[in-house]
Amino acid sequence: MSNPQGSPPPSFDPSDFQAPMSGPPAGVRFGLLGPPGTHLRQFRLLGAILITGPLLMLLMLSQVGTEGGEPMIPFVTVCTVMAVAAGAALAVGWWTPRPLSPRDHGHRHPAETAEAALAAFRRALWRRIYPCWIPILLGMVTSGWGGDGLRFYAVGFAFGWPLIVFLVWPRVGLIEGMRRRMESRGVPSYLWQALLAPAPPRR
Repeated sequence: MSNPQGSPPPSFDPSDFQAPMSGPPAGVRFGLLGPPGTHLRQFRLLGAILITGPLLMLLMLSQVGTEGGEPMIPFVTVCTVMAVAAGAALAVGWWTPRPLSPRDHGHRHPAETAEAALAAFRRALWRRIYPCWIPILLGMVTSGWGGDGLRFYAVGFAFGWPLIVFLVWPRVGLIEGMRRRMESRGVPSYLWQALLAPAPPRR
């Protein structure tokens, strides 16, 4: 939301915006889930859920097994759909997020630009999540439609799970890639300041 007074929104500390960061700040210990209480911690918690869920499903199917019989959908057809979804995920990952517009953000307060960059980062992650999960969900559904269900899910897992790790888990390299794309038209994004700012408490 635009601030007509040009002052930073209350969720950001004005001292954090003296200069844009081209990489993670020195001295910050990220750990596995990121600094507590930050937006980065929330995104990494989401990523951890998305990564561990398919693994647990694969473990469960390998233990309980699935019914045999003739599959309702040919295996090749299912694999083709999964491959198309994986290709769509890579395309979405390549084109998101969109660069920040100099016309819209060139004269705004850095904290407002950081808010916009944070929103763009969130949208980009969700746009990547959907196509990454299509092969996994398709494998879950077809695993109960006869045939070797574990094989169907294993193929969906093989297509989707690496993409989640590569395109969704907010590691430093992924954040830097998104930051450079946002700033490709010359507008500093202040993305690192936004991700390391305190996140509002959940209600």
